[in-house]
Amino acid sequence: MREDSTLLTPAQVGQLLKIAPDQLKWLNRRGWLEAAQVVRYRNGEMSLFEREKVLSLIPQMPNLRRAWMAEENQRYGGSTAARKREEDRRQAEGLKNRKQRFLADLTEIPEPFSHLLKAGFYLYHLNHYAKRGETYLYDLKEQVLRLLVGERESFGPSLKVLFVPGSERVRLCSRCQERADRLGKSRPEYIRLYGGCTQCSRDENYYSLYEFIISYEDYRFCFHVPFMTARKWFKEWTPPAKEGRPEREGFSVYGRPIFAAETQAVEMIEVVEELEALTRPLDPEGEDRSGEGPDYPSAV
Repeated sequence: MREDSTLLTPAQVGQLLKIAPDQLKWLNRRGWLEAAQVVRYRNGEMSLFEREKVLSLIPQMPNLRRAWMAEENQRYGGSTAARKREEDRRQAEGLKNRKQRFLADLTEIPEPFSHLLKAGFYLYHLNHYAKRGETYLYDLKEQVLRLLVGERESFGPSLKVLFVPGSERVRLCSRCQERADRLGKSRPEYIRLYGGCTQCSRDENYYSLYEFIISYEDYRFCFHVPFMTARKWFKEWTPPAKEGRPEREGFSVYGRPIFAAETQAVEMIEVVEELEALTRPLDPEGEDRSGEGPDYPSAV
């Protein structure tokens, strides 16, 4: 977003008020800060807020934080909520230290691999913010990964892309829908049991994925993009098929929501700005050669 703009993104509001996305949503629900505009992206909606209203809240933030904490105390119990806040603070300090060590390590890693690892680090945290409800950030994730595909040959084995086959999507014809109703079956249940007939439409590879693996020395990041989204990124090259299921992060295939300590250690504004910077390559003289800048998001 332009510096002279009167509208701010959630990431910019978080930076000014020193709050996480959940706290911004709380301010919105309580009527302290209403969205002035909603921008729609392919993967979700992003609210924009008037700069003057955001700035007017800064003097009130100590009282608003106390109100937020009072609600937490009521929800979890005072002592439990206090212990959780202290644990979040200690965990955030540890995560900040780990981030600083990672960024320091990047200075010892040659290009373009440091560029690739930096993208992986911030995409990792973008995924977590998106899982927490900021789904419009997936547009930025897809742009970054698309650009990495274009630079794939320079990364060698440090960037792997695999095709993960998935099942097709079946759209029941009117006759099968009527039969499902007669049998008392839901649409998904009917498809699972009977598979539909020859008149039902089928979208092959609808649930297939591309798996992106970024690795260098001891660092490794893994991301997934739907086949229907990324299939046009590969023109003269076909990613090989992956044997087995998609790689998991903990107990989740597609990543977890961000937690409170993580929002303190790696703020959303840092994630957005760093990834946007990575989408604007520089020529040898240091000039931005990306023209009008990244496609995502024009409002950020």
